[in-house]
Amino acid sequence: MRPRVPYGVPGYSGGMGLTSAGRASVRLGATAVLASLLVSSCASTDDVDAARRTADDFASAVRSDEGAAACALLMASTRSTVEESAGQPCEEAVVDEVGADPGAARDAEVFGTAAQVRMEDDTLFLARYDGRWLVLAAGCSPRGELPQDCQVEGG
Repeated sequence: MRPRVPYGVPGYSGGMGLTSAGRASVRLGATAVLASLLVSSCASTDDVDAARRTADDFASAVRSDEGAAACALLMASTRSTVEESAGQPCEEAVVDEVGADPGAARDAEVFGTAAQVRMEDDTLFLARYDGRWLVLAAGCSPRGELPQDCQVEGG
């Protein structure tokens, strides 16, 4: 017995399979999805290096207790969250909010306008905004299958 498929379904020939036009549409759609995934997951070496430099600059500012420099590398939403949670200006609160020195960048991955930089003792999440990388979340630690728990993050 043949499966019942409603008439008028594009690409359906009335038999057990798709028409040649339907098969071509499926192949074209699958190729487009695969190509977009490949393009979005590829990042230039410049992007990876720039994200890593931003993470290292942020870690250096935290390590040196330079709140103004650290805040200048945060996304605006992250700065606001730091100020709201600490009840004081970002420059005065960010080093305490981040906690320990993140260490040096070990590995960076870029996904379009987002990046994850694994530090020696931390993971930073960055976003590209107006052509530069800014820290979206810091003081992050893994929680198994759950999303990372971050001490500082934007909303």
